[in-house]
Amino acid sequence: MDGGAHFCSDVWSREGPESAGSGVTRVLEGGRLFEKAAANVSAVSGRLSAARASAMLGRGRPGVDPSGGQRYEAVALSLVFHGASPHVPTFRADVRAFSVEDGGVWFGGGADLTPNYLVETDVRAFHSFWAHLCDQHQAHTLPPRALYYAYKRHCDAYFHIPARREHRGVGGLFFDDVPQGRHASQPGEPAPLDAEAFCRAVCQGWLPSYEPICAARRLEPFTDAQRTWQLQRRGRYLEFNLLYDRCGDGVL
Repeated sequence: MDGGAHFCSDVWSREGPESAGSGVTRVLEGGRLFEKAAANVSAVSGRLSAARASAMLGRGRPGVDPSGGQRYEAVALSLVFHGASPHVPTFRADVRAFSVEDGGVWFGGGADLTPNYLVETDVRAFHSFWAHLCDQHQAHTLPPRALYYAYKRHCDAYFHIPARREHRGVGGLFFDDVPQGRHASQPGEPAPLDAEAFCRAVCQGWLPSYEPICAARRLEPFTDAQRTWQLQRRGRYLEFNLLYDRCGDGVL
């Protein structure tokens, strides 16, 4: 960091008979590599309402009582990095777990890249990293790259701006409602052999997938016009967050 860079912290907590939790957001501003970056951690617990239980059943989560009342716990870690240079892509990632008393545990998360200027070698290296990681966690009976292609499709479908008819970036991985234990193999949908282990591996893969791109692009010179383009693309990023995102990186 340089002398202009600084961190700020937002700590929150709430207590209540039906819902309680706490979390912290740490934000870096004015860095030489990252103009703005944030990491968010949260943990909440409570009892399912009938409406939330019904929604969960509709997404294929077995073991949930449709009348509600079961205790739940949810934890999440998310981050988003915006480069100071137009040549450093924006990086977003998260992992999360949701458990229901006597009902099961489900995992979600992913990572995706949003460059302002497309460098094909960077994009290929990024996707190759995640394809290899998925291969390490999928069943040997599945076709090669089955898990990667499934979660890449989810990412492409999710990070899309319908009004613009364009994708927010070049994608990556996105997975949700992946169950652990006895429900780990669902018909028609590839799943990791161990959902929790896969979720941990995704988290541990964030920096190795992104840091080489930062190292290669951070010192490239740029013009005022390229900076203006970066700000325009960042506006599209914000537009997606405000209109469509459910992943919680709206802090930036």
